[in-house]
Amino acid sequence: MNQEMRTSIKIAGISSDLNAVTDVGKILGREATMDVDNTLDKGGGLISDAGVALAIPAEGMSLALVPFGEVTSAAGKVMKGLVYYSEGDNRNASIEEGNIVCGVATNSLTKAAVRESKRVGNITNSQEETITETVLGGLGSLYNKVVGYFTHGDEKDK
Repeated sequence: MNQEMRTSIKIAGISSDLNAVTDVGKILGREATMDVDNTLDKGGGLISDAGVALAIPAEGMSLALVPFGEVTSAAGKVMKGLVYYSEGDNRNASIEEGNIVCGVATNSLTKAAVRESKRVGNITNSQEETITETVLGGLGSLYNKVVGYFTHGDEKDK
């Protein structure tokens, strides 16, 4: 075997090694990104739930955590959706979009219900407002968790 052949084989081996390292780097990058995205999604949900759970003892003050938690959770879902789209996984990307829509819808409906109840006189003081927001927020959170369970139930089995 001449020197040119040995050099060609060595270059091919190095190229193969570089491709393998690049592939591992892509996988690790994806996994790290998804870990951050899942942390934002779940952490935001926990913050929002804590805001709702503490609303009555905190006299409504903790309800300020709910929008922050929802935005954090939505950011995680958006980022997960982008990762799925970049991989061509349109099914899971669509599921994340659907979960975002459900979250926005339940939050908007809760705010609209409280606003309308105040307008017609069903809510007459801040305590009633806190209780109504807490109950409706809790129901909205439960609904979002049920939707999440059924859309990502196969992931929980892994």
